[in-house]
Amino acid sequence: MQQAIDEVHSKNIKVGFEAFGDLSIRDESGNVLCVFSKGNFRTKNFNSEKILKLINSTKSNSADFEISDEYGFVIARFANGHIMTKNFDSSKKKNDVNFEAANILPFNLLNEDHLTKQGVVLSKGSEDDIDGWMCESPCVFYEPSLGKLVMIYTGYKSVNSVLTACHGYAVSDDGISWVKKGKFYGPSGISGAPDEKGTTGPVMVKYGETYYLFYIGLTETGYEGGTKTLCLATGKSLNEFINDNATRHGTVIASGFGWAEDQIWHPSFIKVDDIWYCFINATGVVNSVGKERIGYFTSKNLLGPWKQGEQILTYIDESTRGMQAAIDPSVISYGDLFILMYGTVTSSDHKAYDHWAWTTKEKFPKGWQYGGVGATPTEDYNSQYAHKPYLVKMGSRIYHYYTAVGSQGRCIALNY
Repeated sequence: MQQAIDEVHSKNIKVGFEAFGDLSIRDESGNVLCVFSKGNFRTKNFNSEKILKLINSTKSNSADFEISDEYGFVIARFANGHIMTKNFDSSKKKNDVNFEAANILPFNLLNEDHLTKQGVVLSKGSEDDIDGWMCESPCVFYEPSLGKLVMIYTGYKSVNSVLTACHGYAVSDDGISWVKKGKFYGPSGISGAPDEKGTTGPVMVKYGETYYLFYIGLTETGYEGGTKTLCLATGKSLNEFINDNATRHGTVIASGFGWAEDQIWHPSFIKVDDIWYCFINATGVVNSVGKERIGYFTSKNLLGPWKQGEQILTYIDESTRGMQAAIDPSVISYGDLFILMYGTVTSSDHKAYDHWAWTTKEKFPKGWQYGGVGATPTEDYNSQYAHKPYLVKMGSRIYHYYTAVGSQGRCIALNY
């Protein structure tokens, strides 16, 4: 360990004490790369149940020594006076190498085969509950007034064989064990309104002192029935939604153009500099091909108006991955990177998987590169679909909630 610390001091890398570790290593931008604590080497995505290993490689033209995680994946290389990445090119000379945050993305935070499959965390309720038929489409955030995590989701109830959709909510201390609290928000019931008969696909954004609830309004009963438009309601507290006192703003984004000519579905919001981006999946025709795609809209205000952006994703390399659509985006920032988790549908058996892609701050909102598989329909509870993702950063880990369809019907599952 002392050799490693001595090596770090000899390189151009900042070393300092951290509240969560004995010693930290930072890059020149100040980002914590790894931590020494209690005699163990830890990455910034440290998990106390996983002891990480420090591997000293032989001297070579590619690295002076390497740091890898418990799976053997190289996290970083120290060479030529710089910290390198796992994409290090040994042909580069010292003066050609620059630290690039995009190259140290901890892939094991996102790929399902390196995550804990928690399984179902929220199931449908009893027959008379708002989610007595199914529950899906989670949105998770921390609520300071409660000191808890809150999940808003879509519940479907069947009355006389007619499905109606509204939003339910649940609370949690750890993101794993959830307690349902009942109805959160529902259809307006106003004749001719875009949310007259149902509300689904909720996404809550807290900005300043205002809560912005974006959702898909439904004009008919049934599963995602009728015309679907992106609607908005605002309030100053969660109770305003629970008590149906929130302000309904109606439709803020509708279909009817290009890549979103037919229908729109689930949104995801992120603010970059002074611009809000709404990523959303929609069906439409591009170059005479009808597909479900992901595109984006932009606005300087969450109230709108929203300006139509471009289609960014249909699928990545369908010939080798067998995917025929890109659906239900969830976008978050991770350092200088942006991560997009999205659903896909196989062209062979029409099962749904969650996949992910990433891009850099310089290329955002475009430049998405394929990352890997976030959730696969291989368990009994998600044997048909693993889709409709929602990503949440909790500390240094990413929690991947999604809608699972299998032995328990539609329910909400978690990988983390």
